[in-house]
Amino acid sequence: MWIGCGGGRFEQGQALSISCVDFGMDTIYHYTLHPKIDDIRRYINGIEEDGSGNIWINAFQTLFRLDPSSGQIRQFNHQHTRFSIRFFRHGQRQSGKLVDLGDDGFTCFDPINERVLAFKPGRLSHNFIGFKLAGFCNKNGELFFGDNNGFHAFFPKKAIQEIMRFSPKVRLTEFLLAGSRLKALPGSPLTKSIWETSEIKLAHHQNVFSIRFSTMDFRSPLTTRYLYILENYDAEWRWASANPMAGYSRVPPGKYRFRVKALTNGSFWSEEVSLHISISPPLWANIWAYSFYVVICSALIYFIVNLQFKRRLAQAETKALRRLDHAKNHLYTNISHEFRTPITVIMGMARQVKDNPEKWFRHGLEMIIENSQKLLRLVNNMLNLSKVEAGVMEVQMQQGNIISYLYQVVEPFLWYAKSKNIQLDFHPKENEILMDYDAEKLTHICANLLSNAIKFTPEGGRVDVEASTCEIAGQKCLSLQVTDTGIGISKEHVPHIFDRFFSQPLPTVQKAGLYGPDQEASTGIGLALTRELVKLLGGQIEVESQEGQGSTFAVTLPIHRTSPLFTDHPHQDWNDTSGPSNGETLPIALIVEDNPHVVIYLISFLSDKYQIVTAKNGTQGINQAIEHIPDIIISDVMMPEKDGFELCETIKQDSRTCHIPIILLTARTDQTSRLSGLQKGADAYLAKPFNQDEMLITMEQLIKGRRQLQQYYLAAAGLSAESHTTKDPLELPVADHTFVKNVYDIVLAHLDDYNFQVQDITNKIHLSHSQLHRKLRALTGMSTNNFIRSIRLQKARAMLKDQDRSITSIALDTGFQHPDYFSKVFHDEFGMTPTAFREKHFDNIT
Repeated sequence: MWIGCGGGRFEQGQALSISCVDFGMDTIYHYTLHPKIDDIRRYINGIEEDGSGNIWINAFQTLFRLDPSSGQIRQFNHQHTRFSIRFFRHGQRQSGKLVDLGDDGFTCFDPINERVLAFKPGRLSHNFIGFKLAGFCNKNGELFFGDNNGFHAFFPKKAIQEIMRFSPKVRLTEFLLAGSRLKALPGSPLTKSIWETSEIKLAHHQNVFSIRFSTMDFRSPLTTRYLYILENYDAEWRWASANPMAGYSRVPPGKYRFRVKALTNGSFWSEEVSLHISISPPLWANIWAYSFYVVICSALIYFIVNLQFKRRLAQAETKALRRLDHAKNHLYTNISHEFRTPITVIMGMARQVKDNPEKWFRHGLEMIIENSQKLLRLVNNMLNLSKVEAGVMEVQMQQGNIISYLYQVVEPFLWYAKSKNIQLDFHPKENEILMDYDAEKLTHICANLLSNAIKFTPEGGRVDVEASTCEIAGQKCLSLQVTDTGIGISKEHVPHIFDRFFSQPLPTVQKAGLYGPDQEASTGIGLALTRELVKLLGGQIEVESQEGQGSTFAVTLPIHRTSPLFTDHPHQDWNDTSGPSNGETLPIALIVEDNPHVVIYLISFLSDKYQIVTAKNGTQGINQAIEHIPDIIISDVMMPEKDGFELCETIKQDSRTCHIPIILLTARTDQTSRLSGLQKGADAYLAKPFNQDEMLITMEQLIKGRRQLQQYYLAAAGLSAESHTTKDPLELPVADHTFVKNVYDIVLAHLDDYNFQVQDITNKIHLSHSQLHRKLRALTGMSTNNFIRSIRLQKARAMLKDQDRSITSIALDTGFQHPDYFSKVFHDEFGMTPTAFREKHFDNIT
């Protein structure tokens, strides 16, 4: 026997349970139920056993199934029925379905498919429940009930068949605006009936509306429920009330989609019906209005910004005009000084020449010419800067060895640096860099950087020039750096150093001791022109400087090889010659004399034919001779510190200077003094007062004899076609002969090394660049690099006689990295190309 135990009222907390009394075993089995729906009424109102032995328990809106064999309990809820179930009788026969009678109708549950069907008759009396009368289920599953109003019969099979005949279909029946039905009229949002409309457009003020809908099924309307949503407005689906209608108010402008579907008899869902609703924004809030607002705001912002910009531009123009006026005043001050100084000299020397032509004519004219050239350079710099900035200056490229050309550019600044007791050195990292360059503009660039470096470097400082190759963004470039140990540039002035008319403040320059208090700084044109020329050549210029520690100017120029080859410039060190630029082809004469008047007299007739170096005593003379390696020395005998004899003896015993011819001057004309001078190694001995013509002829003969020795050394090295007719080798100075041979052997040992440089020779024979060059030029008449190149070309000419070897391999084996350059210098040396030489040689053989 099964007994249902009610849980009592909800607040009592008693459990809902069912018990089974087994009289045969005298045992009671107890099962606790846990309904998922909490309600104040918790009790069991029906128990039934099906044909499979399962126990079905009805406990208010919830149906339980109990399997006695396993004790498992499963719960079924009627989620979509609106009426509560008060169980009177389970009707279970052939159909296997359970039929429950509730307050408002019947519920038919299929346990196999777990489907619930709800039926709600319209005339069922509620008083029927109160009598607790029994119902009857026959063998066909038909139910019969009675109430105080009569007798009722329910046939589940027929009811289900009737339901299955028709599928529920939802239709929109009415659309109401602010409670008023919307009709399909001209000017109305509806153009046809609402159930035929898929989209409706409303104005911004038509935002209060309602929609009615129905399944148009009147058989059991009370069992139908509706679910709807307004997309973009509702957060989730909503159940309709008993009156199927969806109402909305104050819907903002936008696009929406209304969707609705129906649930019939608790299990059958209809197809979904939708309606697109568009609510247009008001005129002041549509896209055109916002566009207008954006345009108006943009115009207002533009007007304000433009007004501010014009105001700031006017302020900037005012400041710029003030700065321009200041720059003009500064420029006029500097320009006036730059022009005033040479003009003062020109006018003063012109007056001196006029008043005392015998004394000042020659020297005065030289000073007038020099200062006129200074004025011309200043004007040319200003004109060149204007041309570059106007874009009218043309670039004229030529291809050649840039290192050789840089030697020539840097060389004239040696005397300027030495006049200020400043050491100037040129350090090329490579012996040859073949590239296109504009000779004139490169000269301007280097000259300005060097002159500034020397100008702003105090006495005893140094200036270093470095040339090498580098790679920037995949482009091979020439890197040229000028570094000095001068006064440097302050941090705040570095960004303006290349501005036109900018120059360091005068107190900074005066503080370094480079100018007097009455002098002005430079005009600031040179670096501005330098930067523009570098940019014109496609390069860059940068500066690194620290005040009081010097500056480094770095120029990078791209390396191209598209221009025609140009005749190679003599490849020599910056101090291969030590004379001024206007006399670089003249021989050097060292005058060692303590009497300044004699020095001036010697210079007066020697300066046209020689580059002059002077020394006040024997000690200075020895130092000058070692440093400059002159072509000839003129020395007095009676001098302080060391006399002429000691000078002569020291010079002739030093391997660096032993080749230099020496003329001794003395007032002691006795035979003993003359013999003593000749014994010390003097090449000539002239008594004071000497004859000017005699002096010139003696010097010419001594230098001519030295040139004859040069021919011998060239022939001995295989660099001349002449025979050794000058002197027998045994009659030559042993030191000179050994020196040339050592240099020759060193070059041969590095014949195929195209990175071989003059520095490699100086390291082996322990001489400086300038000393090696002067010594070698005096003995062979050739610069160091020309001597190296001539040896290589002579060896290449000999190799060309071997027809099995290619010209390219010969060029590489003799130290020429570029075959085109090899052909060019070979043609310059021998008057024909390597190919023409080879053809001529084999034609002569055949």
